[in-house]
Amino acid sequence: MAKADRGPAWRLTTKGRKSGERRHTMVTPVTIDETDYLVAPYGAVNWVLNLRASDRATLVRGRATSRVKAVEVHGEEAGRALARYYHENEKYVAEFFDLAQHPTIIDFTRVVERYPVFRVEHPM
Repeated sequence: MAKADRGPAWRLTTKGRKSGERRHTMVTPVTIDETDYLVAPYGAVNWVLNLRASDRATLVRGRATSRVKAVEVHGEEAGRALARYYHENEKYVAEFFDLAQHPTIIDFTRVVERYPVFRVEHPM
C-alpha cells in the first residue's frame, strides 16, 4: 500500500453508504487543465458506490487535507481523464483495462462506463 505522504497516491475518505461510517482507500488522482479526477480502474468498487450515494469526501496527502465534492462524469470528459490515468499508470493498471495495445481517446470514451470517473471540485 502506498504511503499517504509519498508518491501520487492520496487517501480518500468517504461515508459508507450503508453504515454511515468513514471508509478509507488509496487513490491516484490525475490532473487535466488544473482539474483533478478520480478514476476507478477496477470498476464500481465500494468507494465508487459510496461517492454515488454521497458526493462529499476528503482527500489527504501528507499534511494536506481537502474536503471535496466528487461529481461523476461521462462521455468525452471521462474518456480524457481515463486516458490520462491509463497513460500515467499503465505499468500498474493495463491488465485491468479491456483495450487495444495502443488505445486512442475514442477507445477510452467507448469503455468509460466500465471505469467510473469523478471530477473533484474544491469548494471555495
